[in-house]
Amino acid sequence: MTTLMSLQEIKKIGLDYETFAAESQKSLVMNVPRGGEEMAEHINLNNRRMDRIGRKTELNQELVEFLGKMQKSQTWVLLAEPWCGDVSQNLPIISRLAAFSDKIDLQIVYRDDHLDLMDRYLTNGARAIPKMIVFEDETEKEIASWGPRPQAAQQIVVDWKKAGGNNKPEMLANVQKWYAKDKGQTLQAELLELVQKTEK
Repeated sequence: MTTLMSLQEIKKIGLDYETFAAESQKSLVMNVPRGGEEMAEHINLNNRRMDRIGRKTELNQELVEFLGKMQKSQTWVLLAEPWCGDVSQNLPIISRLAAFSDKIDLQIVYRDDHLDLMDRYLTNGARAIPKMIVFEDETEKEIASWGPRPQAAQQIVVDWKKAGGNNKPEMLANVQKWYAKDKGQTLQAELLELVQKTEK
C-alpha cells in the first residue's frame, strides 16, 4: 500500500523554476535527456520556448495586483516534465506570476519520478501535465487545482478524442496554434479566478 505524500514531503522533492530550467538544459549537455534520447529534440525546443514565453508574455495586471495583496499562504505543486509542450507553454507564466506574491511557494515536481503523486490527479484517466495542485499552508489541505492546459486548449484534445483520436500530430499542432494566438491570456484569466476563490 502506497503512503500518500504530505505537503512537507512534497516540498523536499520540489524544484523552483530556475532549477527546473537549468536541469533541463544540463540534461541535453550531458546527453541524458529526461524521457530518453527520443525526447532530446522536444526538450531543446521547449527550453527555447520557455525562455521566450517567460520574457515576452504580457501579464494580466488585475491578476498581478491581486497576487500582491494575497493574505493566505499557499503552495502551488506543479507536476511537470521538460519534454512536454504544454509545460513549456504554461510553466514560465505561472512562475512569473507566483513571484509577485510572497504568499505563494511554487514547487515543481517531476511527474515520472513520482507517479504515485501524479495518479492522485489524473485527467480523464490520463497522467496529463502540467497539473497544478494548490495547498493551503496553514492546514496543508488541497484547496484548488488547475491543468493540464487552459480549458479552450483542453477542448481541442477532448474533441479530437471524441472524433476517434486519429492524426495526433495534427491535434498537437492545433493546440500549439491556439497557444500562439492566445499568448497566455486565458491561462491568466483562469488563474485569477482560481486565486480569488482561494482567498475567500
